[in-house]
Amino acid sequence: MAAFNYGGVGTDVKYNFVSAFDLHKPDVDKELALRYGSQSLSGLMYYVGNVKETQGLEYIHHEENWIMPKIKATNSVGSGAGDAVTDFTLDTTSETDITQQSPYIAAAAENVAPVRVNDIILMKPGTGTVGVSTYIRVFVQAVSVGSPTTFTAAPLDPADTIPVNTTATEMIIIGNAHGEGSGQPASLASGTLKFTNQLSIIKETMKVSGTEENIKLYVDVEDEEGNKAPYFMLKGEKDTWTRFENYKELSLLLSEKITNTTITTPQAASDTPITTTEGLIPFILSNGVTSNYSGITGFTLADHETLIKELDKQKGSKQNLFQCGINLSGQIDRELGDRFSAGAISYGNFNFDESKRVALEFDTYSIMGYTFHKRTYDSFNSLQSLGAAGYSFPNDGLILPMDNRTLIDNGTRMSVPSLRVRYMKDREMKVSYNDMFDIDGTDKIEIRYLSQVGFEGTAGNRFAYVKQA
Repeated sequence: MAAFNYGGVGTDVKYNFVSAFDLHKPDVDKELALRYGSQSLSGLMYYVGNVKETQGLEYIHHEENWIMPKIKATNSVGSGAGDAVTDFTLDTTSETDITQQSPYIAAAAENVAPVRVNDIILMKPGTGTVGVSTYIRVFVQAVSVGSPTTFTAAPLDPADTIPVNTTATEMIIIGNAHGEGSGQPASLASGTLKFTNQLSIIKETMKVSGTEENIKLYVDVEDEEGNKAPYFMLKGEKDTWTRFENYKELSLLLSEKITNTTITTPQAASDTPITTTEGLIPFILSNGVTSNYSGITGFTLADHETLIKELDKQKGSKQNLFQCGINLSGQIDRELGDRFSAGAISYGNFNFDESKRVALEFDTYSIMGYTFHKRTYDSFNSLQSLGAAGYSFPNDGLILPMDNRTLIDNGTRMSVPSLRVRYMKDREMKVSYNDMFDIDGTDKIEIRYLSQVGFEGTAGNRFAYVKQA
């Protein structure tokens, strides 16, 4: 039964009066402002590399090793003019014990030593200037293969003396010389390098109640395919997808193989055995070139030149992608910009049509025949990940070769990218939409994401990591 109503009210109608009845309609903008822009960190692995399916948890490739031998040796005594030295001793890094493995022959170790009788070795002088006019050429007269291997050598020039080397020093084998009618030298074989990595299983989940799935929002939101509608379900799905892709990118970038039995043993006991992949950065730090620069002077042109010389020794790529943290990127721009001081003009920096513009950043530059395509890498600067307080990534940089290498894969030679993503068959990206009401009676929608992927790099010696010392 309706209550007594007193009718009209003796007051002016104004905003506060009407608002008491909650009748005013607010003007709510339907567009959701992207306060932090795109929060996706993914892209590098798929942008510069490739993908390849694997049907094994562990994947392996082989790379050709150096075919030219180089030795490190010591000798505790020197020689008189023209005399031989009998106690040259190979450092352990110069020889290898190869264990033969065959189902038909018992395992046996075979010592592999790179120095042979009749080799000619170029030695550095013990004192004074090291240069083309001071090198000593010695002739190997005898070799005793063992652990360690020793050899005897005498100078080609009777006026030369062999210096003492109490610390193992590198010596170059420049060739050999044999007498007329002599026999052949001992065989010398080159090996290969085996590289093994594993896959990681990366997961993410999004849940929303059956009620919330159908309630409208003030604003339109977007799903991962760009479709817009005023439902949180779309935003939740896109956010989860982006976060999942970010975790995948960061894992492929930074993860290392899990070897701690404190983790692996309980996982195996729970019937959930676990593996993780070695990511790009650990791969470079283990196999590539590391360039340390001063926090005071920054990454200078001299630092560039030192790095390029090392890359050149390693047969580096002439075209490189340089992914930089924001601090390193800006510092390189300033360093290169200083080269155009005192009135010098770079015409590529100006547009003389309607207005004059100055570009204060350098996207591509070349030094000593090596070209670097510099980009600022978002992952190194993201406030919620690698750009967090106290981390050094904004000062760091990745140098990635942009050409392909020939790879021997299962006995077949083929050209492959310098880096690529490996994935388990049908599990590079697995998405499952589940109405939990039909499964266990809970009134929820659950979306499950799973990816089983790993990183693979080829010829790691051609990569570089730049970091502040």
